[in-house]
Amino acid sequence: MSRPSPTTGDERVTTSRRSIMRATGGTAAGVLGASLLGSARGAAPALDHLATEGNQIVDESGEAVQLHGATLIDPLRAQREWRGKTAEEMFALATGPDWPHSLVRIPCQPQDIAATLERGDSTATGSFIPHGDNWGPIKPGTFDSDDLDAYLDRYIDPLVDAARERGVYLMLDYHREAPVFHQQLYDEKRHRGVDYWNGDNDYGEEWCGPSTEYDWDWDVGMCGHRGVLWHGPDQIEDVKNIPHNQNKLNDPSRADPWFDPWCGADGGDDLLGQELDLFWSTVADRYGGDSDRHVVFDLFNAPTGPYVNDWAGPGRMPSNTGGYEITYDLTDPENGRPYWDLFLERATPWLNTVAEHAPERLVTVGSPRWSQFTYWAQETSFNGVNGTDSVTGVDSGATNVAYAAHAHVQEGLRPLSKYFGQPAELVPVVFTEFGWESGGGPDWETHLAGTTAVWGDGDPAALEEWGRPEGKPDPNELSESEKREMNYFGMGGDHYPPKEDYVGFGPFFENHPVHPIAGFFDHTWDPRFFADEHVTEGDWELNPREDTPGVWWQEYLADHADPNPPHWPTDPGPTDPDGDGRYEDLDGDGRVTFVDVNDLFQRTDTEAVQSQADYFDFSGDGRVDLQDVLTLFETV
Repeated sequence: MSRPSPTTGDERVTTSRRSIMRATGGTAAGVLGASLLGSARGAAPALDHLATEGNQIVDESGEAVQLHGATLIDPLRAQREWRGKTAEEMFALATGPDWPHSLVRIPCQPQDIAATLERGDSTATGSFIPHGDNWGPIKPGTFDSDDLDAYLDRYIDPLVDAARERGVYLMLDYHREAPVFHQQLYDEKRHRGVDYWNGDNDYGEEWCGPSTEYDWDWDVGMCGHRGVLWHGPDQIEDVKNIPHNQNKLNDPSRADPWFDPWCGADGGDDLLGQELDLFWSTVADRYGGDSDRHVVFDLFNAPTGPYVNDWAGPGRMPSNTGGYEITYDLTDPENGRPYWDLFLERATPWLNTVAEHAPERLVTVGSPRWSQFTYWAQETSFNGVNGTDSVTGVDSGATNVAYAAHAHVQEGLRPLSKYFGQPAELVPVVFTEFGWESGGGPDWETHLAGTTAVWGDGDPAALEEWGRPEGKPDPNELSESEKREMNYFGMGGDHYPPKEDYVGFGPFFENHPVHPIAGFFDHTWDPRFFADEHVTEGDWELNPREDTPGVWWQEYLADHADPNPPHWPTDPGPTDPDGDGRYEDLDGDGRVTFVDVNDLFQRTDTEAVQSQADYFDFSGDGRVDLQDVLTLFETV
């Protein structure tokens, strides 16, 4: 059943479109009272229920809403002491005056849900994950309802309440993404190598041990159990019948496609389907009530294989020995389209579960290959909007569906206008993950390797200088100069689109009706907004603009998102008549008068003013005192 409506002591009111887009919130980072926001500030007006209409996300009046958001990390991960900020403190920073986000996305990882009861109040770095390793994907079905309830009680409820109080939408994300070949990735590709993960590291502990469940000879170098594919038990033959898989099955020199026993292959149970049903029946029911209308859902973060080309399997990398000699673009109607249709079929019961418990709630739906198949939403969607074909059977209230998109620097997803812009003209598209990091980040990941000038700005001069070395070196053998060269190529492949196909995310977002959610608002999950130095003291500093999206995204928000107004104990709250970022109209009547001067005088020492000093520092000296009262007086 839904959580009881919280007692706020004030009457809920319907907000305007501007109130929604301004995502009310904003205390200075680190200023925390008895609760996250403190009672003196009062609650923000209740946010509108979000719906979809054609290719738009709309409010209750039918007005289009433009969402801008950021993704945090799994809140249990933030409990570890060395990280410097709890999830609630990260949320406070992400919704403060410097970050006018209208939405914050929260990844909920199965391995962390399963660790909740064992971890308890501990802030230690240790694992607590049932598979015994410090991180990494876990077998579906490992967590049960007790684990999930405890996880929601401890980590999600406080964020749901904080988002309500701040007037910000909260997106809860079922966060699985590591595929079956993830283990081999760490064994053969990661620059730190097997020895590091198995004990020869700075922490002097074994982070990654062998699996106790499967005796595969490749079971080294990865934390925990392997990831999981997305297919259902009754879809295996359909996947085999896709032409490129038939070619593979008929060629004895190629390895057969891999299917997951955790998804019904080889007589196994559909553990993934059962886990998703448990997750969404619990989460949607708990947060499906009217008081939690600001909570929206991301059905499945990043489904991996099956997808067009080679999704690999135990013992071999994708598109490696035994893989495909011919590669197909995901837009190939004969070999790409079937995966989209099969995934929609697979996701239908999960979507219906959400709709059963939280009718008409906004839900974003991913797609195969890390939510990169969004292209096909222009042909087939769940509800048949704008001339697209409809998937039958979605009749339980799941009417407000948007389609998730993930893209980083992969050349196979360029131009963005083709793979994501075209579907966005017909259906709502939400970029739930995008970004880059110079040199590929700490793990030299080529799908992230790039600079802000190319991938954020799309600067013509930077594009003109942009070149590609021949081939791709083994990251284990890269010199420092070679690591920098990684900024000049994307995920891989022999064909690179022409430079005119590479448009920065900024220009793309400005010219297409999509909703960007940047990630990650963190110093460890990459691409990283913040530097990883001095974080244990809570002193988080943004990485240099040229290296990661943090500074760039802050600039983008300043130019495109409405600022967060201050919280205020009365309604209406202060307004900013001249748009300078200072809120001179304290009583909210649209004018600056002596009443506002007196209001500031009376409230100068209150928490509502002192904790939000940036809004009322009219003298520009970095604090709020009687000098600001005098400065405001002189403007009347």
